[in-house]
Amino acid sequence: MKNPIVTSNTSNNLIKQKRLGQFYTPPQYAKLACGLVRAAVRRALNAGKKDYVIIDTCAGTGNLEMHLNDEGNDLLSHVIVSTYDPQEQSILKNRFGIRVRYIVPPPSENTGRRQNDNEDQLPVGTNALERDIIDDPEVRKYLNDDTCAVIVYINPPFVETTGVEFQKNGTSRASSLWKDAFMARKMREEVKGPATHDMANVFIWSTFKYLLRQPTDSLIVFSPVKYWKVQNLVNKRFMGGYAFNRKAFQTINEACISCIYWSNEDAPKTEEVRLKAINLVDDNIREEGEISVRRVHTAYKEAYYDTRTFPDELNGIACEPDGTESKRPDKSLRIKKRYNKNIVGYLVVPGHTFDNARLISRLTIAGVFSANGFYLRSDNFVEKLPMFAASRYTDCCDDWKSMSMIMKSADGSARYVSDLISGQLNPFLFRTLLWTCTSHYPHMRSLYGSDNRLYLNQLCLDGDTLAKKKLDEFISKGYSLTEQDQVLLEKMNQLLKKVKAECPDEYRPEYTYGLYQIDKEINVKVPARRKTKGELRTARKYPMLDRLIKEIKALTKQYYRDNLVNTLFEYEFLK
Repeated sequence: MKNPIVTSNTSNNLIKQKRLGQFYTPPQYAKLACGLVRAAVRRALNAGKKDYVIIDTCAGTGNLEMHLNDEGNDLLSHVIVSTYDPQEQSILKNRFGIRVRYIVPPPSENTGRRQNDNEDQLPVGTNALERDIIDDPEVRKYLNDDTCAVIVYINPPFVETTGVEFQKNGTSRASSLWKDAFMARKMREEVKGPATHDMANVFIWSTFKYLLRQPTDSLIVFSPVKYWKVQNLVNKRFMGGYAFNRKAFQTINEACISCIYWSNEDAPKTEEVRLKAINLVDDNIREEGEISVRRVHTAYKEAYYDTRTFPDELNGIACEPDGTESKRPDKSLRIKKRYNKNIVGYLVVPGHTFDNARLISRLTIAGVFSANGFYLRSDNFVEKLPMFAASRYTDCCDDWKSMSMIMKSADGSARYVSDLISGQLNPFLFRTLLWTCTSHYPHMRSLYGSDNRLYLNQLCLDGDTLAKKKLDEFISKGYSLTEQDQVLLEKMNQLLKKVKAECPDEYRPEYTYGLYQIDKEINVKVPARRKTKGELRTARKYPMLDRLIKEIKALTKQYYRDNLVNTLFEYEFLK
């Protein structure tokens, strides 16, 4: 049965949809997830349970339930459903009516509306983040029955209020009102940190806290896997699951969302689970192998950040994320501005995930105004650069199975440090440094600071830079250049020669240039007229330069895939 509701969202604009976490489950994925529900039912009945209920506290329009009666199974009559949005609730009741065991609340009781601060009209008695569901007498009857198994089956609302969408639209406060709900408050009493910012996590946490009571109970949940992988929110027995492409859920970007069947049995030592990767191609299911999901325990900050300070440090400048000097007043800066001759740059690689990686992972000439990083020093910057390389993984390896699944980790730090000391990692360090000096990802700019100092980019190959000396040092100790190394070096030298010879208006001889600064400050656009219509437009002032920049960008991405990825995984910078 094709459900027209799946592709319809005329009642909500995008921001309201994001605020309520409304993303609809494709029927193909729902059908596969129903197999996990049937497995949970069989397990409960085989264990001697006389009855079972399947509870969906955020049912939307009921897409998860549409296949529960496939294969001749009468599962729908065991279903209890509820939804938050009044229009969805009306559809849910028209769609299933008396076919399900219970709708929270029953139609005769749903006569009121309560209005929140966002002026959304919400049905009374349907808020799973309050006590509405767990205090409902009909639901309570099953929760109090030890002979009845409880299976919670949900695709919870995904609202992460620190997300860029809410910051850009100025709606982060309005989108955080759910944090005042009963379940969110109770969760914060037991859970600390980033996990509390995600509404889906509150649904998951409250399921185990208030709905599941015995080992035969189960949770089947759609959610980004970080709740288990890095946030330690669930320590239960893994029974099976899928990795789905989230783009099919009417989201903009491709990413991985898990659908996992958890038994309500403790299993805190589980370090790896395996999910079947399923993609939708032209509305058809395509199996794409298995994904190994390994738990992450240690963040970069805990193992690799350099927190040293030096007595001879002076006041310096702060940078914007694009590498230019920040003009913000000191009172609005989180960074402590430092200047020292041993400072090479400032590296920001926070957190575990790649959510908004391009915006939050940075490498600049001086401290970024928002902080959350550390100063790179001349005596150890080479060994720190793999963190920055790892932070660009999803830029260079664009695969839906990586996004929201592969994460940053320092779990291999002891082995990394050991092999670092022995010299075993010298080839990897050379290639990481070479990639850093030739790619456009570092936002390193040479500039004159407002403190009257000239800040030179030392992580480039323009002249006698610190990075160039380190590369030569590796070669003097026996490193042999590969063909890919030579191509990158030749192309970068060709670019620098072209800039110096052909771009006199933009090139500043006192600076040292990397690819990013060349692209931003020298590869400029100028007014031009369209030949046929005489219309004004812009075009690259130096088209051959632009072409060479694009060629180097492509080469560095391939170099990253061929030379860095495997070692980043081997030492668990990526996991």
